[in-house]
Amino acid sequence: MKLKSPRQRKQNPQKITFPIPAIVFGVFLLTISPFIVMYGLSWLYLNQGDNLVKEGKLTAAIASYKSIIPLNFQSALAQFKLAQVYQKQNEIILAFNAYQKAFYSDVNLKVDPSYNQDLVKLADTLKSQYHNDEAIWSYQQAIKIDPKVSKNYEKLGQILSEQSSWTEAIDSYEKALKLAPQSLDIYLNLGKAYNQQKAWEKTIYVLEQARQIKPEQADIYPILGKAYQEQKDYQKAINTYLQALTYSPDDAQIYNQLGQSLQKQKKLPEAIAAYQKAGQLAPKNGEIDKNLCFAYHQVKELKKAIAACTQAFQKDPNLGDAKFYAQEIERGMIIYNNPKV
Repeated sequence: MKLKSPRQRKQNPQKITFPIPAIVFGVFLLTISPFIVMYGLSWLYLNQGDNLVKEGKLTAAIASYKSIIPLNFQSALAQFKLAQVYQKQNEIILAFNAYQKAFYSDVNLKVDPSYNQDLVKLADTLKSQYHNDEAIWSYQQAIKIDPKVSKNYEKLGQILSEQSSWTEAIDSYEKALKLAPQSLDIYLNLGKAYNQQKAWEKTIYVLEQARQIKPEQADIYPILGKAYQEQKDYQKAINTYLQALTYSPDDAQIYNQLGQSLQKQKKLPEAIAAYQKAGQLAPKNGEIDKNLCFAYHQVKELKKAIAACTQAFQKDPNLGDAKFYAQEIERGMIIYNNPKV
């Protein structure tokens, strides 16, 4: 065998080859290394921000959390923590905006349920400052974090009621009631919402439940009585109003509603007495005078009817029908058998 000289070996160096998997792995490392760095920085800034908050250095904590956002790692959590710091500084709108960015950037953001209290406090503050839409959103997010807190559904229902969003309010109250089935406040609020939707049977059912919990709760009875009245169950309405008066003896509206139910049952002297008492308690209420006018006309006390209808219009010019009615009585053109009350 002929050996190659050193010169020949120099001229034909051996080729060095790398296995394909090693090349792929190297490319992969080069590709992901920036992401690893950014991920590490995100956690570094996050921990730094948390420590600064514990030390009470809130401005520095804000700067630390803000440093995370451009890195696109943990940015939703950073926005959430940023919101908490703004909240500590009473920067309510900044806090709300940060919370919103947190949940919009990650709809599946997982946060500790203990943070629920922060969102509820924010919602309460927003509501007190008449930022109702923002408050509604905040209550809804608090519910998403912890859906087992009845008070949050109740608060959401209250603000929806204030906006006359009755269907949504009822839905919220019903969910609250499932979590707190003995809550008097929820029964009352739900009954009022059903009443606004003229769902009389549901109103009656809910408020009867409230009455069982606390019979002396005065504000149950006017709404419950009205629901019975609308269902044409006038005797139950009368009994409910009479019970209401044991708790609220100076409530003109209860006397007025009592008069209406008594009038529907043709108990006219009692109806007139109820209207008169209502008028004494609310002397500027023209609607009471109009009802009294109709009752007087039914018992054919025409001069008193004319006087009551005239007073009704004088007290409230919007009651034009009372003025017209007084004029028609004077002309002897009305036969009034079953007045609308």
